[in-house]
Amino acid sequence: MRNKFIIWGLALILFSCSKIEPIEIIAPERTINAELLKQFKADLNNRQISIGMIYGWGKVDKSSLAHTPDSLDIIVVKDGYSNLTAFQKNDLAITRQKKATKVLIGIDLNKRLAEYDQQAELEFAKRKATVELAWASLNPPLTESQKIDSLNKINLSVIQNVTKMATNELDTISANLIKNAEEFFDGISVEMPDNTGGIYTNKILTEFIAKLNNFAGKGKNHLLIIENPFTDLHTFSDQVNWFVFKQNPSIASLLGYEMMAYNWSTTRFIPSADFSSEENIKGYPDSKLFIEGGKPSQSLELTHWNVSNKKGVAFYHIEADYTNIVGRNTYTALHYAINKLQASK
Repeated sequence: MRNKFIIWGLALILFSCSKIEPIEIIAPERTINAELLKQFKADLNNRQISIGMIYGWGKVDKSSLAHTPDSLDIIVVKDGYSNLTAFQKNDLAITRQKKATKVLIGIDLNKRLAEYDQQAELEFAKRKATVELAWASLNPPLTESQKIDSLNKINLSVIQNVTKMATNELDTISANLIKNAEEFFDGISVEMPDNTGGIYTNKILTEFIAKLNNFAGKGKNHLLIIENPFTDLHTFSDQVNWFVFKQNPSIASLLGYEMMAYNWSTTRFIPSADFSSEENIKGYPDSKLFIEGGKPSQSLELTHWNVSNKKGVAFYHIEADYTNIVGRNTYTALHYAINKLQASK
């Protein structure tokens, strides 16, 4: 019996010795000189600014706003801002208060246009199938010309219905953008569709910007940015804070930006590059700058490139550069580009 007690005692000792106690891990915190950042970012009108477009906020760790470089002037959150979680609210507060970074919400009308185009195609296909079934029982049958005329009328009807829906939705979108910005953010950025004149007409889009401009823009408490503007939006040159210009990365050139800057000479012009594009690394074909290994990336090139009305550089998909790590520093390329931009005149 005594041996049994000894065995049980040893077992208890061994169990207690082998038990793993939880260790509290405290993530290292980096000191942010909030006052210095506030002073530096107090006036964004008299120097070259940096704008970072971020995607996937609230979904992936690399899209955390607090992870972005302290030196970044403006972040445009492209999605995930409709119903903020507790994490997002805290992330937003750190970024705006401690980093003094302006955070805007962005709407991409290219995305909405693609959804409406698909909706129109499905509706047309459905109605086409219905009338073709009806044609089969006609005697005499319709001529090819009559069929084409009938389908053209159906297509026009579908486009009109979808256009009406899109127009009504823009009213809802503008109201929601203003409500969200007023409560949580520093402004609004609108990315215009690549193609206008169909479901989204120039007139409809101009009216949409005008509604937002009543709330945000120069001289107002909230900022307003237009991305990828079309010619009619020249009328907002004195009312919008900045115009961001885009090119297809695969065919982009410095000459292309020079032509845009010339045509939009009365605006606060901001060219852009895309960190998610493989073409970004290859640089511009007409670059005259050379670095070790070849030409600089498009994102770096634009920090050097200059025209009289250039007011900064915008970087799309900055979250793609988050894992570009040197030592313990993330966002290596973005950090470097911003430093070069701030050093330029």
